[in-house]
Amino acid sequence: MKFIEPMFSHDLQRLIDQFVDGTISNAGLSQFDRALLHEPDAVEYFLDYCQMHIDLVIDLRADQSLESFRERQQRVAVPLITDPTIPQLPLNSGEVLFASPTAFAYFGFSQLVGLGIVASALLLLAVGGIWWWIEQRTVEN
Repeated sequence: MKFIEPMFSHDLQRLIDQFVDGTISNAGLSQFDRALLHEPDAVEYFLDYCQMHIDLVIDLRADQSLESFRERQQRVAVPLITDPTIPQLPLNSGEVLFASPTAFAYFGFSQLVGLGIVASALLLLAVGGIWWWIEQRTVEN
C-alpha cells in the first residue's frame, strides 16, 4: 500500500484523525463530509489512512493476543517431574512423590480431577454393562 503525505489542510487532517479515533463532534462530522465532497483526492487519502489505521490495530491486537496466549501457556504448562521448583516428598523406597496431588497436571487438569474423570467413566461403563446384562436376561426369559 502506498501512503503519500496529504496536500490537504491541517484542519482536514485533524478531522480525519478525530473520525478515526471516534472523537469527532457532530459539527466536525458535517464539516468532514463537506470537505470530502469538495476534495475528491481527499477521499482516496482518507481510505488509505483508514486502511493503515486498521492494519495497525490488527497488528497491535495480534501482538497482544500472542502475548496473552504465551502468559496463559506458561501458567498452564505441565511441570516436569525433574523440575526443582516443584515441592517433592521422598518415600522410603527412594522414589519421589509430589507434595500435593494437584501439583502435576494432565491436559490442564490436576491429577485429582483426572482420576475423578477416569473413575466416573469406569462407573458409567459398569452401570451400562449391568443394565445391558439385565435387559438381555429379561429378553431370554
